[in-house]
Amino acid sequence: MLTYAQGDQVPMYKKFFDQCSADTGYTFEQLQVPANDLLNKAVQLTASGSGPAVILADNQMIAGLANAKALAPITLGSLSASDFVEGPLKSGQFDGKQYGLPVGNNGEVIVYNKKLLADAGLAVPTSWDTLTAAAKALTTSDRYGFGQTFQGGETLSWNYWAQLWSAGGSIAKLDSPAAVESATFWASFLKDGTAPQASLQWQSDNLISEVAAGRLAMAQVGTWTLSKLLSEAKDAGVDIGITTQVSKSGDAPVVPFGGEVMAAGASATGDALKAVNDCIVSWSSDTAGLAERDEFLGYLPSYIPAQAAVLKATPYLQVLSDQLADSRGRTEEVGPNYQSRTVAVSTALQQIATGAATPEEAMKTAQTSAAAADK
Repeated sequence: MLTYAQGDQVPMYKKFFDQCSADTGYTFEQLQVPANDLLNKAVQLTASGSGPAVILADNQMIAGLANAKALAPITLGSLSASDFVEGPLKSGQFDGKQYGLPVGNNGEVIVYNKKLLADAGLAVPTSWDTLTAAAKALTTSDRYGFGQTFQGGETLSWNYWAQLWSAGGSIAKLDSPAAVESATFWASFLKDGTAPQASLQWQSDNLISEVAAGRLAMAQVGTWTLSKLLSEAKDAGVDIGITTQVSKSGDAPVVPFGGEVMAAGASATGDALKAVNDCIVSWSSDTAGLAERDEFLGYLPSYIPAQAAVLKATPYLQVLSDQLADSRGRTEEVGPNYQSRTVAVSTALQQIATGAATPEEAMKTAQTSAAAADK
């Protein structure tokens, strides 16, 4: 199995695949590589004839791996498609074929200081206008109103896609009026001073510390940080609320999601592919085991029968469950061309936020750059 799992995740996956070995008679061993190297490594190994039988990849890599002929189609076995949340299930598909199943999912949500909003007479923001107004009202000389990750890279583009989609835009057309409008909005908090300039280097871990300390009233953060945030905020006497990402109009947002897909490698054929298929299906069909593993990983299962157990243990993930019902895979619109687009839009957003380019210029350049790299 080719994976980028690290630390405590390695023995957890070993335990699972040891059981697969016992059940199927095939031995599964892990090969760890850095996350940024996984796609190329899988393609290289497959081309050399020594490809992995199982690939554990971020869901946005699946289209690229399938397009490069590094994956083999699987069946759902005893499972039903209706038992999965649609968006995450589709993230294991390419060109109408299922190549893998979701391990579990995370996402980004908005957290807020309940007292600060209440004292200001503000409702929880749901739209661009209400988030902008609340951020301005809550910004003081020693506190910022809103924060989000603006460090260049996948996290920046990932936390922006919901705004692009809510404006009616598409990842396939980064220079559309909707793309320019949504990028302008997303960078506006840094431009008007309601978000800290430090956001240009921050990730979610930085943001939650500022929220818990009362120096940030609201922030969009990754769900993997919620447990730590709630603990730190409790120690500081800060009551935290959690809500969905906003949308342009205030309707339920269509959001992207994170998490891996466990996929079959193209080197697995015949009985070996059946063994791999059975192993992948067993990740979800063992409902109690899935709940335990996803809770350990900080994920919410997209296999619906296992969600209740995780939500009972981590009720703060209910907002994530609500969001996943209206979710969309990052590669649904552009398939294997996603990588060029995430790099291009991340660069564009930073240029807009810092004033290095106008929104129109930055997004036009992003589209030109992405299209030139299309496969």
